[in-house]
Amino acid sequence: MSSLGVLQGDPSSPVLYLISCHNFRLPPDIDDLTLDGHTISHLEHADDMVIISSSFEGLQRHLDHLTMWCDRNFMTISNTKSKYMIFGMPPDPLPLPILGGKHILFVNSFTYIGCTFSTTSHNVLAEHYRTKAKTATRVANTILSMTKHVGFLPMQEARELYMGRVDPHLTFGAEVAIDTDKTATAWLEKVQIRFLRRTLGVQSRCSLAPLFTETGLWPVKYRRLDLALRYLRHILEPSPALFTRLALQECLQLHATHHPSWFGDLVIALQRLPVPVFLDEVNPTVSSVDSSRQALADSLMTSLNTAIAESEKLILLQNRQERDDNGNLIQRTCAVRAHLSIPCHPHRVALTRLIFSSHPLAVERLRWVERRRGIIVRNDRIYRLCRLAVEDEAHAVLYCGGSQYILAARQSFFDYLTTSHPHIPRCKRWNDSEVDFLRNILGWPKVLPALARLIHVVFAEFEQEPMHIHEDRADA
Repeated sequence: MSSLGVLQGDPSSPVLYLISCHNFRLPPDIDDLTLDGHTISHLEHADDMVIISSSFEGLQRHLDHLTMWCDRNFMTISNTKSKYMIFGMPPDPLPLPILGGKHILFVNSFTYIGCTFSTTSHNVLAEHYRTKAKTATRVANTILSMTKHVGFLPMQEARELYMGRVDPHLTFGAEVAIDTDKTATAWLEKVQIRFLRRTLGVQSRCSLAPLFTETGLWPVKYRRLDLALRYLRHILEPSPALFTRLALQECLQLHATHHPSWFGDLVIALQRLPVPVFLDEVNPTVSSVDSSRQALADSLMTSLNTAIAESEKLILLQNRQERDDNGNLIQRTCAVRAHLSIPCHPHRVALTRLIFSSHPLAVERLRWVERRRGIIVRNDRIYRLCRLAVEDEAHAVLYCGGSQYILAARQSFFDYLTTSHPHIPRCKRWNDSEVDFLRNILGWPKVLPALARLIHVVFAEFEQEPMHIHEDRADA
């Protein structure tokens, strides 16, 4: 147990420390930094203190004053936990600041209140992104490994665990760390995408848009921007903290004079989205930020809808005909879908793979480029059993006659429809409504368990037979 600093888990310890430090002040110094004309020389979070100066001499003067203040107030300075950093080109040789009679160690990276700052990259928070991505990966892997002990997680429980354990790491510091570095943001996105794919049971080649339209989650890039806008709104409210309001005024002044700033980064990140979002850059208000938040949500929905509409793989998600429990049509771009609540895990995964086009059918698998074969055009992705048509979703589920198990499962499904759901129209054989029929069926929540059972049988039978590939295509 450490004998230094505030006692962990003791609610009164930080309060008592803050009371004892209420009279701590650093005298104004010529090398102090200012925010909108106000001097900012030190910050405290419980017993974690930061002292800021624009010169080594100014820093040393502040350290000397801190040492004298601690001596007068019977406090001991932890030299071993104290570090210093230089933002910008470090001098040669490095200065050796002294605190409490001992030199302080120079570091290139340091974590303060959970945010890791680094001086070795053009992005001072790049190490923060990397650290949080690693932590989120460990937590996500722990959740995914639970299947060995409790079985496969239902989507609702997996979603709650994600929001409670993984998302806090992926969004930590999003209020101040704006995503202008695509490489750093990609580290966080990779964790989210991998977790959702593993939870849903789809392969790594599946499209990204359904990961969010089917689960109701936002891509981490959009969620972090929304948190940043919420923080901006908080600062603009009538009674914000003094320092945050000063920092915002400084950022607005820097942005107005075309200098880099937090506010400028937020504007850039919003405008880089596939569907750009605009922010009032002259006089932002609570109302204008609310409008930008709504525009951000609309931007996400438009982006997801466009990705699905333009995909040749996601035909079952195009022109979705989703219904509520009463059979009424509803329009939702991003929501937790009914098929993710199917109790039987193998059946749920089979239906999910059909919707995501992450299945074993030739229409999907022969789209992949492999070592000895290129992409095979759609018309050559022939049905492996009858070899009379393209092996696509509608043909395999509705018309496959090459397996007695599939025929029996299909007949059982249609008998169930006729008996329990006579109001659902049946499709006619060999016409253009095959895909529309599947879309219609996917929109009825009460039918999905039976449909998932049929699809599970279809995929199991198809996986037992090798795909049919034209001889002249095998070595293409």
